[in-house]
Amino acid sequence: MSLLTQKHTNLLSVNVLTTGAVVPPTSSEALPISGVSVRVGTNAGAFNQLTSSVAIGYNAGANNQRDRATAVGYQAGAFNQGTRGVAIGDEAGYSGQQFAAIAVGSQAGYTNQNSSAIAVGVQAGYANQGQRAIAIGDSAGYQNQGLSAVAVGHDAGYTGQGTSAIAMGFQAGYEQQGTNAVALGAQAGFMGQQQNAVALGSASGYMGQQLRAVALGAEAGNVNQGANAIAIGYQAGLVNQAANSIVLNATGAPLNASSQGVFVAPMNSAVFVGVQPGVVMYNNVTKELLYAT
Repeated sequence: MSLLTQKHTNLLSVNVLTTGAVVPPTSSEALPISGVSVRVGTNAGAFNQLTSSVAIGYNAGANNQRDRATAVGYQAGAFNQGTRGVAIGDEAGYSGQQFAAIAVGSQAGYTNQNSSAIAVGVQAGYANQGQRAIAIGDSAGYQNQGLSAVAVGHDAGYTGQGTSAIAMGFQAGYEQQGTNAVALGAQAGFMGQQQNAVALGSASGYMGQQLRAVALGAEAGNVNQGANAIAIGYQAGLVNQAANSIVLNATGAPLNASSQGVFVAPMNSAVFVGVQPGVVMYNNVTKELLYAT
């Protein structure tokens, strides 16, 4: 057991050895209850630790830990942890964690985690997590997650997730998800989902989903869905759906649209007296769309 004494009356500094016991300070001056900082472990809170902060573990909060910050774990919050920052886990919030940011998990919020950001999971929000962004899951929001973006799931919003974008599911919004885009489902909006696009369903809007496009259903709008296009159903608008087109697909097989317009399948037929074959009619009793034969 050893006790490191300081001249500061508001700083408690201890090293806990194998016994696990803590010896109270021997300073002749009384130790205030408020404003006490705690450092436990080799180099914990070693340089410029401010009041009411906590550093527990080797090199935890070692350099310039600000007031009311908490660092628990090997090298957690090691460099320049901001006021009210929380880093729990080995190398969590390792460098440059800012005001009121929270990092929980090994290397969560590792470098430059911005103010009020939240990273939970191994390497969640690892590098340059934006202000008020949320990353939950291993490697969620891994690098350059944008302002107020949300990534939930393993590798969700992995790199370059845009401002206020939402990605939920394994590798949803994985790469370069655009501002205000939404991707829900495994690998939904996987790569290059553009601004205000929406993809709901496994691998929907998987690659190159364009501005304001909407894809609902597994593999809907899967590759290069055009701007303002809408695809609903399994493999609706599977490949190169034209901009400004609508595809409604309940066939269980791919249905594409090569030009703007409305594309629907399947559709039943019926005989209408005096109606030219191919004309689409509406049955106001069954509420069904039919084409004339």
